[in-house]
Amino acid sequence: EAHGTGTPLGDPIEIGAIGSVFSLGRDPARPLALGSVKTNIGHLEAAAGIAGVAKVILSLQHGTIPANLHFQTGNPLIDWAGLPITVPVEATPWLQDSGRRLAGVSAFGFSGCNAHVILEQAPDLSRDETADQDRPVHVLALSARDSGTLSELAHRYEKALTDDMNVADACHTANAGRSHFNSRLAVAGTTMREIRHRLSAFVEGQPNEGVATGRHDGAARPQVAFLFTGQGAQW
Repeated sequence: EAHGTGTPLGDPIEIGAIGSVFSLGRDPARPLALGSVKTNIGHLEAAAGIAGVAKVILSLQHGTIPANLHFQTGNPLIDWAGLPITVPVEATPWLQDSGRRLAGVSAFGFSGCNAHVILEQAPDLSRDETADQDRPVHVLALSARDSGTLSELAHRYEKALTDDMNVADACHTANAGRSHFNSRLAVAGTTMREIRHRLSAFVEGQPNEGVATGRHDGAARPQVAFLFTGQGAQW
């Protein structure tokens, strides 16, 4: 993952340095994949380096090297023919012949602060199936903007969930993966079958000791805006 600002002078110097390190003894049939997240989101100035790190972490996780957008003609000052380097222009599977994936990320500051970090694919962690036994009761939390929408959401969950699903995973996904709105519902249960039964009772308006509802009318969350200024250091 190169700094890769697209400048006529800076890019040849950077690519030449990369080539001098990685070209020796490298199989031409397995060229080094070179890219820059700036082709996707532009130059984030002080955040440019961490953007490259985020891109590489996602690439390691998904085993795919993203495309470099708008790359058509290479800089003529770069010895493309003499360097075992390729610039992917479409999503490319990241092969794992050596048993692990490795990537380097470079970031060069305008003031001369240069950084390079090497990232390695994380090891696969097997799921501990006994972890669910540590929590005898699970809570499925749902929320919506009003009570009618909440009832409809509960009905959809009751139909989508199945008795053979992992109850801990389903509850965690619902609790942590959705936005929290004012009208709220919490359903407790030891099994998915029990949670589905209590969701059905809530939808039908039947009282159930494992169901709790309420409303949270706290202050509205402020909106977030992003400003991309290019090279505009005045901001």
